[in-house]
Amino acid sequence: MLTASKPLGALGLAAVLATTAGCGVFGGEEEPASEESRLVEMVNENARLDVELTAAENRIIRGCLEEQGHTVHDEYELGEWAVMEAEDLTWGYSPHDGFLLDPDEAAEYGFGMWADSPEALDSGESDAYWAEQEEKWEEEGGSFEEIDNSAFEALSPEEQYDWYLAYSGQEYAEEYYGWALDSEDGFDEAEGEDAEAPADEASGELELGDTAYEEPKPGGCKLEMIEGLYGELEEVEHSDDFGSGTETWTEWRYRPEHPEPTTMWEDMELAYTDRMIDLQYEFLDCIAGLGHEGWEFDEYGSLPVWDYFGPLYWEDDFVGGGFGTEVEVPPLPADVPADYEGRKAYEIQVALDFLECGERLDYAEASEEAYEEVHIEAYAEIEEDTYAWQEEMREAISRAQDLIDA
Repeated sequence: MLTASKPLGALGLAAVLATTAGCGVFGGEEEPASEESRLVEMVNENARLDVELTAAENRIIRGCLEEQGHTVHDEYELGEWAVMEAEDLTWGYSPHDGFLLDPDEAAEYGFGMWADSPEALDSGESDAYWAEQEEKWEEEGGSFEEIDNSAFEALSPEEQYDWYLAYSGQEYAEEYYGWALDSEDGFDEAEGEDAEAPADEASGELELGDTAYEEPKPGGCKLEMIEGLYGELEEVEHSDDFGSGTETWTEWRYRPEHPEPTTMWEDMELAYTDRMIDLQYEFLDCIAGLGHEGWEFDEYGSLPVWDYFGPLYWEDDFVGGGFGTEVEVPPLPADVPADYEGRKAYEIQVALDFLECGERLDYAEASEEAYEEVHIEAYAEIEEDTYAWQEEMREAISRAQDLIDA
């Protein structure tokens, strides 16, 4: 069973910090915790509380389902997940990571775009690259225990859908779990072919405009858990303007609402750009001096490497905008090599040129510092409200335990 610690609340924490600042456990002097380390612990406690409350909610739902005779469960819905804890507020990421690489990696692989090309995949040339990347991702992100859902998957489609009906109610199950009654692989090919968005017959372009979505209200054992633990559901409406129309959608809310503002990440991106703007111009001037003109930083403080190199390997089959960026991508050079090996060599050279300019300007160091700063400022701004939210979460966990023990 997953357990989480129960640290002091906001007022209690403030009192402890005030009385212990500068004092070690045995009365000696001790350096007080930095602002960043305190905020990292706050973020990790958020994750622990979220996982613990989810586990408690799911135990209540399991009990409800088993009273109805459903003893085999979809573990992807009700399984307990490990807590993901951060070592810093940025999770080890900075906006420059995509275009300023490790020197050895840049010299051997460039940006790695070639590894997805038809030539590299067909020949197996990219196998070693992907194996190395997978090993690196495991080292950085840790490994996850696989969910064993074999018992549920052994049920017939009808039995699985009956479970979803009991779990979430008719309306919710029809919306989100209807695939259980489709073809064996969970996807109706005919529906998939017909599920394209409507197009203007004259222009062939997609018709864009206002869109609306209403989330179905949960029912079944999920609703029983919600009402027993939190009371009434609250329907919340959201809207967002995008180019040619307005998107509106609703959601059903019942948990304590985290105080993180909806604009927090956008505000951090703007603050980061404000700190980096002068250095970004210097970087662009530097790479232009090495023959790479026309580049622009996107709204995330990165360079559109994917959109630039994609057409180099896929030509007309490439679909750009991998990360939704709207900046202009420079055209490929007129003398770019026509063969795969020449294009891969060009990619590697660009990666090395970018790295050279990054090292000249100490760009990576400045970027990391700026990105850390904006995260510290953003989390410090909601720190007091976050401690209050944590107390609400602990109270919900306590109520859940009472329901489980009843």
